[in-house]
Amino acid sequence: MPSCTVTCVLLSVSGPEGENQNTFCIINLQIFLANSTQILYTKDRDSIHLSEIKRKEYTLVLRYSTQCCSTCVEDILRKMRKFEEQYPDIDILLFTTYRVQIEKKDFQRICRFFPKVYNVFSLGIPLDEEVVPYLFVLDRGMRVIDTFIPDKDLPKLTNRYFERITTTLSRNKAYNYKYYK
Repeated sequence: MPSCTVTCVLLSVSGPEGENQNTFCIINLQIFLANSTQILYTKDRDSIHLSEIKRKEYTLVLRYSTQCCSTCVEDILRKMRKFEEQYPDIDILLFTTYRVQIEKKDFQRICRFFPKVYNVFSLGIPLDEEVVPYLFVLDRGMRVIDTFIPDKDLPKLTNRYFERITTTLSRNKAYNYKYYK
């Protein structure tokens, strides 16, 4: 597993009378997905290498597995759909782990809403071991940045994360639809 350096950006949501209600951290893992030959699987069960996925310079990624809390996954998927509707030019990938046939039906259902969904056992990111859904931005150099673990009980914080990363994602030279492999 690659080593990483963790730096945090604190974001907060203020409550009544300016009280700081919730503070959270965007984690910059300083990790690269160096294994660009890693095999992913499409909804049709075709294999594809990570490096072959057409994507923009900065791509928002949701990573989860069926071992994660199902209500947490459903919650973040709903938020991702709203985010995608609001920002249709932003590139979104979903990396999931489905292991049995019944779970594959869920995989097919999600593919209807998100065209870029891939099944993968592990990305080699330390958070994979935590069995929680998480978000990150993947840059053109395969660097994982702006990692965030959403909490369904703190929706304002997830919204604040989306606001923050919109700045990064809107810097995409890809608004002219230049894709990177």
